[in-house]
Amino acid sequence: RQRKMAVPRLLSAAAVVLVALAPGAVAPSWSEYASSYARDTVCAMAPDLCGDDGCPWHPDWLRRAEDAGRARVFGQDHAVRLVLDAMRVHYASGRPRRKALVVSVHGPTGVGKSLFHSVLAEAIFARRTDRGRPVGALVIGAVHYRDPARAFEYEEELRARLSAHLRRCRAGLIVVEELQLLPPAAAAVFAPLFDAPADPSEAADFSNFTFVLTSNLGAELISQRAYAAGGPARVDLHALQDDLQAALDVAANSTAFTRRVDLVVPFYPFGRAQLAQVAERLLENLREELAPAFEAGRALRWDPRAAEALLARLAWEGEGAESQFARYGVQTLVGKFDMLVHGPVRRHVDEALRACGPGAPARVPHDIRVAVRPGAPGAADSIEVVNEAGGER
Repeated sequence: RQRKMAVPRLLSAAAVVLVALAPGAVAPSWSEYASSYARDTVCAMAPDLCGDDGCPWHPDWLRRAEDAGRARVFGQDHAVRLVLDAMRVHYASGRPRRKALVVSVHGPTGVGKSLFHSVLAEAIFARRTDRGRPVGALVIGAVHYRDPARAFEYEEELRARLSAHLRRCRAGLIVVEELQLLPPAAAAVFAPLFDAPADPSEAADFSNFTFVLTSNLGAELISQRAYAAGGPARVDLHALQDDLQAALDVAANSTAFTRRVDLVVPFYPFGRAQLAQVAERLLENLREELAPAFEAGRALRWDPRAAEALLARLAWEGEGAESQFARYGVQTLVGKFDMLVHGPVRRHVDEALRACGPGAPARVPHDIRVAVRPGAPGAADSIEVVNEAGGER
């Protein structure tokens, strides 16, 4: 089967090379002429042809990552700063890199771990796939490799994916999501790759790569420490990092994996104060997103009580309330925001634009307001989106 597949792949790759090297041709990006399998074939056969690097970084990647992290990763400024400082040192100009940078990210579900690595990849890489994804980021979901009985099969597949990514990129990002789900035999595939080989000509060299390993390991511990200390800023970070690394040792069933980890980063859960900030940020982001749809001087506006009214919809009370906020607060808040604010606001904008009529400027000529109405005694306040041109709801 492999011999049968080799012929069409080689022909496709050869066609790519002939087009790219044709007299008078302007050197194009590979994505204009070839699918990824054709490029991988050429790179495997003749690495010199891939000297342009298929995963170029933005020259100002660090500034882009800092700005995007502050703007989009809610309430985790400390985590963003820890990771970017480590990358700043790892990729410092002229500094020899002895191994890959390995970052282990821990935290409850819904606090921004996956969002962070997505934001990081978008900020770093200058080229996109046909689907708009950053080409330099390889995301491996451990949920697809969790059956211990298939560990040997997983090893082969993982080695193939990692090798293909190394051929494609001189420097890249490799993410393993939900690391705790990987069987130890499959996790062991990664450990040797974290170190630079003694002889790069004989083994894969990932020293220009950053590995981000995300997991829920130690999530309860992170929540307990944050609440006991009165907030993330008061947590003893070094003691927490040591305990999280110990949890990683137990999960990997070996210290050979974790002793190669360079940085352990906790993502803290959200309490009410942090969720209120998230609600305000959601409103501000929506206003910025819709600003081009409004006439000058008109905009999306909201009642100062809107964020608190959204929080009131998260109806967790009693002894387990803080745990519920930690696990599901952001996800639930975003769902309530989309249902009560985002959807109705867009409906009002669409209706206002349709009412402009043919030939009229396609701009909303009035404010749209997120209003808060007092509820009945004992009931939560209601949230309504109001068209301020005529008070319509």
